[in-house]
Amino acid sequence: MTTVGSLVYQFFEYHLKAEKGLSQASIRSYRDGIRLFLLFLARQVRRAISKLELTDLSADNVRAFLAHLEAERCNGVRSRNHRLAMLHSFFAYAGGQAPELLHEAERVAAIPKKRTQPPTTYYLERDEVERLLDGLPRDGKLANRDKALLLFLYNTGARAAEVVGLTIGQLVLTSSPRVNLHGKGDKWRTCPLWPETARMLGEMLRDRRSQATPTSPVFLSNVGRPLTRFGLYKLVRRHSADVHTGIGQRPVSPHVWRHTTAVHLLESGVDVNVIRGWLGHVSLDTTNRYAEINIRMKQEALEACQAPSASSVGPPRRPVWQSEPKLLEWLAALLSICGLLPLNKAGSTAAGHITDRDTKARLRARARNRARATAPRRQKRRRRARARHSSPAASRSNWRTQRTSSTPPSPPRRCAHRGFRRSDGPPPPGPCRRHNQRTAGHHRHGSAASSPAAGPPSRGTDRRSG
Repeated sequence: MTTVGSLVYQFFEYHLKAEKGLSQASIRSYRDGIRLFLLFLARQVRRAISKLELTDLSADNVRAFLAHLEAERCNGVRSRNHRLAMLHSFFAYAGGQAPELLHEAERVAAIPKKRTQPPTTYYLERDEVERLLDGLPRDGKLANRDKALLLFLYNTGARAAEVVGLTIGQLVLTSSPRVNLHGKGDKWRTCPLWPETARMLGEMLRDRRSQATPTSPVFLSNVGRPLTRFGLYKLVRRHSADVHTGIGQRPVSPHVWRHTTAVHLLESGVDVNVIRGWLGHVSLDTTNRYAEINIRMKQEALEACQAPSASSVGPPRRPVWQSEPKLLEWLAALLSICGLLPLNKAGSTAAGHITDRDTKARLRARARNRARATAPRRQKRRRRARARHSSPAASRSNWRTQRTSSTPPSPPRRCAHRGFRRSDGPPPPGPCRRHNQRTAGHHRHGSAASSPAAGPPSRGTDRRSG
């Protein structure tokens, strides 16, 4: 029988460790999230955690848990989204192990992440770093450790988990000092070390009382145990109490040192792809954000592009290409070949130079001349088109089309000359020469009526216009 306890056990032991192979830090993060969720469910249903049932794992309880995180525990949106991602993974696994939970798993998967602004990146300026390192205590049994730790953070830009998990076997303090860091995603990367950083690390290891082995941690607490992440945060904040970053005067954390390393490398002219490998970023987009927040590089770009002064306001300056004699001669030769600019006897242009205004004027003049030359031909084509549409042959063809079409012909109308009736088409030849002339010209007193072939009209004809 599948219970809530068996599901949680299989999720951690079989899924996260055996199947996905997550690191211990990721497993601890899942453990904290599941513990908070189960404690919330026990309070909601008023039962002990061991008495929880599968029906208690519902999407409604998940939404109530997310609201509880923001309202009562005062978690931010990013923390809320982190817990939601953990619950998405847990319910996706539970839906495959217990089919009766598949419907609730689909409802939980449909809960979206809440939108939030990207986190603000804080970093220290160079003068702040120098002031902070100069102000470190020089006496005491932990003075070398503290200075070596801060120098290591500034040199490598390592994450907090990478610093506390550093072992002596990962350090190379001889010629070409370097360190091999084991970062997120079980990935390794190598970072070079400054001679000063290597010297401080060597002195710290030599002053250690216990016998050091390659698997021994590099940084220890004041009681001789491996330094934890919480101890690292406490140490960094104690030594940087006088330095604050951001608008809200946030205290300096180990991750602020990581941002400081990236920004200072970028200001020194290091390629962005090299910085990506230095910090262990998977995507280059993560590294590009340091170029967006670097105010010093933006200031240099602003100085390179000065604001326009009062004396520069006026007509636009002459283009640069007009100051090149060889380019102007080549353009003049090209225009002369095209017929736009004639050459003189010396083989150069008449004007001596070419400007945009002269070229545009010549092109416009050439277009006007071409339009004037082609105007008679256009008019001739128009007259031919009119004559073609008004010719008797076109009228007879239209008449035949109308007679053979299915539409009935229009009723006949009376002729104004002889009194006989005719249809829409041309009338049959008759004694009325006036009528024949008007028919040939479509009843217009034009060139057809006054042509010499038609002859003068008879005296008895009606002179009224048709």
